[in-house]
Amino acid sequence: AGKSAGVLKPPDLSPAWPRDTACRACPLGARAYSCCIPSEGPTTPRLVVVGEAPGEREERWERPFVGRSGKLLQGALTQAGLSRGDVLLMNVVRCYPRDVQGDPVDEVPPEALVTCPPLFFSKDLARVDTYVPVLVLGASALKVATGRTGIRNLSGDSFVHEGRTYWCHLHPA
Repeated sequence: AGKSAGVLKPPDLSPAWPRDTACRACPLGARAYSCCIPSEGPTTPRLVVVGEAPGEREERWERPFVGRSGKLLQGALTQAGLSRGDVLLMNVVRCYPRDVQGDPVDEVPPEALVTCPPLFFSKDLARVDTYVPVLVLGASALKVATGRTGIRNLSGDSFVHEGRTYWCHLHPA
């Protein structure tokens, strides 16, 4: 792994989940230091975990769920008898949200939640068998993945949408 522009480059851990470093389809890609953090995990996972967008550490390491939320997720996976290698990790948006000055922002711009998911998230999820359950973390992940709202009311619940079982939880970040 080498360094480039202050970003530690890990080995390509998920060649099955393509990285499109030239993605500029939404405003986030144009402002990202590390564009399009790909999904990571097996093509036949035991569980799919969906978050909203990469955080600062994820952007630096160019991997999903390696920051604070990833540590919490790892503990939950261990308690459930799963390892990171059993799980497909993905975000509905692939770039760390920044404003036009390049400063981090707390929320993904609405236009990115419309533009980015069909390019990557929807295609990646469609490649996974529908019997594999999906854990959605947070309101944006729930809305993009299923069209539903009300994560606070649904947190802890599961439901079937388009033949796939979804479990809902508040995002830990």
